[in-house]
Amino acid sequence: MPGPRPTRAPRVRDPGTSDAVTTGDTGVAWTVILGVVAVAWVGTYAAGGSKTAVPHLFYVPVILAAFRFRARGALAVALLAGLLAGPLTPLEAATGAGQAAANWVTRLVGFVLIGQLTAYLSGHSLASVRHQRTSRRFCAEMAAAVEGGQLRLVYQPVVDLRSGHLAGVEALVRWEHPARGTVPPAEFIAAAEAYGCIQVITRWVLAEACDQLAGWRSAGQADDDFVLAVNVSALDLGDPGVVDHLRVLLARTGVPARSVHLEITETALVADIDAVADHLATLREMGVRLAIDDFGTGESSLGHLHRFRVDLLKIDRVFVERFGDDDRADVIARGVVGIARALALATVAEGIETSGQARQVRSFGCDLGQGFLFGRPVPAADLTAILADPVPFTVATRALLDPTSAPSS
Repeated sequence: MPGPRPTRAPRVRDPGTSDAVTTGDTGVAWTVILGVVAVAWVGTYAAGGSKTAVPHLFYVPVILAAFRFRARGALAVALLAGLLAGPLTPLEAATGAGQAAANWVTRLVGFVLIGQLTAYLSGHSLASVRHQRTSRRFCAEMAAAVEGGQLRLVYQPVVDLRSGHLAGVEALVRWEHPARGTVPPAEFIAAAEAYGCIQVITRWVLAEACDQLAGWRSAGQADDDFVLAVNVSALDLGDPGVVDHLRVLLARTGVPARSVHLEITETALVADIDAVADHLATLREMGVRLAIDDFGTGESSLGHLHRFRVDLLKIDRVFVERFGDDDRADVIARGVVGIARALALATVAEGIETSGQARQVRSFGCDLGQGFLFGRPVPAADLTAILADPVPFTVATRALLDPTSAPSS
């Protein structure tokens, strides 16, 4: 669903786990911690020396440093506390008798251990709490976005490279946030996957896209061969509810299962192999066609072809955009098409932005193509206008694929 077709969503960092602090906050924190250290030292002297219970006050700044600055801050304060509560503080203030080395070393080790343990526990437990809080907040916001009509779909044309006809569309989701404006798809899709609520988006996208395709079909603007491509994530593939949801949608809208293409990244295929294999088998039994997205960029592309039954391979844009600059990209793209043909699979080249790239993948025998050359993602109304009178689109596309086919003026 992220578009316009970033190949990989960026890793989401939970803002609650950031260790970064502003300079002002750092200064205030250190002032408080060192102030508590000073109070503990003065208090120890006033109470008569280190033989009293007062040196235990030094644990307070050590623990504060552990919470605020993690392990390094805790270590620094623990060493300072050990120095002040040890060699620099007499056993008895009245007599000036010094402490035995074993006594203050033991106390120093205690400060260090308590500081490091506190830093570890606070770092892990607080990060988990923050992540859960952020997750709940984001998923609630995402659910509100779905219910409040903040999400919308745009459609990018998919072209038959042999005939130039519009073969179908890929549905891409956009989020118009009431306060933040347009949220980049790669940002909120990645967040939804990280926080476990991507299924909410996927179900909405499937429903909206199937309803739209049903509308085009009822108007006679799309036939059974018209393709509707939708991206799904690893979490979607591990959720039988998404499969059941699609089955209900197909029955309700009358959209043929074979018109729906689910595009799956190679990363998703290795998330939970057994669960993925079972659900992919169910989808294929339903008649839904499956495509491996970004093929060739994963760790075991050929292994996926052996393990999973799919219908299409999408040549990743990283190869297409390097045509003419990197001979290896040409070889890899040609090889993917060859493998697909040998396995009776269709191929789709994505990220096509120049007529040269289009003619190149066409010469390799690639079946379908998409990219800004043929059209950017547009609202359903714009696509409807193209479908209502597809001839100009087809003529323009044929001219891009074969300049000799352009009508003379």
